[in-house]
Amino acid sequence: MAKAKKSKTASFSIKHAAHVNVELLPFHPLPSLKYLDAEALGRAAKTKIEVGSFKTDCCDRHVRAVIEGGKVIGLEVDQCTGSKPAPPDLVPVLRAAMKKLRPKAPGKWKPVPVAAFLAQPQEEPTGPITCIQICIWGHCIVCCTTQIPEIPFWCGDRVIIQRDP
Repeated sequence: MAKAKKSKTASFSIKHAAHVNVELLPFHPLPSLKYLDAEALGRAAKTKIEVGSFKTDCCDRHVRAVIEGGKVIGLEVDQCTGSKPAPPDLVPVLRAAMKKLRPKAPGKWKPVPVAAFLAQPQEEPTGPITCIQICIWGHCIVCCTTQIPEIPFWCGDRVIIQRDP
């Protein structure tokens, strides 16, 4: 009787230098921010207001200001469905990209009175929220972070495939 051959599946890792394209995704403030009642929000004990979003190819990541005792105490950003922490192999690439995009790492959030927060130009959210798109070999993922290095990057599970026209 002949012995059956066992099939072997090969699994291995290789290190290879590759060109990685990084794009800082723009923040889009809500046009209605200028119409909010800063005085009323300043009296709120605890609330959240939407201030804008990061537009990505897979979803919009909405940004909210967290208000407590008349001050904006922080910002939070939505994770796309299926988002998860960046895999360990991707973290050094993300950190290198952030270092190149923003030479000064953002500091910890300092509470801001609601009126002062709403009076600031909102082209970029006040605070350390950053979303970037990273592409390699025509495949792209979007990763966001809210505070480097305390909070990790969260990356969308969906892969966006870029195709040249």
